[in-house]
Amino acid sequence: MKRNLTKQAGLILIEVITVIAIMAILVGLAIPAYENYTRKTTRASAKTTLERVRALVESYYLNNKAYTSNLTNLGFNANPVEIEKSGEEIPAGSATASYQIVINAPGVFCPTCAYEVGAIPINGQANDTDCMTLFINSRNQKGASGPKGIKCW
Repeated sequence: MKRNLTKQAGLILIEVITVIAIMAILVGLAIPAYENYTRKTTRASAKTTLERVRALVESYYLNNKAYTSNLTNLGFNANPVEIEKSGEEIPAGSATASYQIVINAPGVFCPTCAYEVGAIPINGQANDTDCMTLFINSRNQKGASGPKGIKCW
């Protein structure tokens, strides 16, 4: 008596579950890494904007013999100004805004400084608990209000 053995095609249930579990683990690792990458990229744009505003404040001082705490005096459309991930100025209240740029004179973090320029995280960037508010002052001291402080620069 001969047996008729046929090959089974397809995957068994355990193989499917194993593949799904591996994919879930990979996605679980990839999403936080991507979010961290985008936070760092957006933070870099904010730092560039802070450097630019600081240079504009110093230029304003050379021309007017006084510092300004109003960003409209420096050519921006608003005071404070909001920027998106790329560092471009956008209308206030936009859902795509990442940071709000402000000038404080005298500074909150340096009471003896002439001014401080700060980048306050808003919307999705507010989840950046490592650095929080970035700042640079008239003494070119850089820092952040979060636990990483100067490491954010």
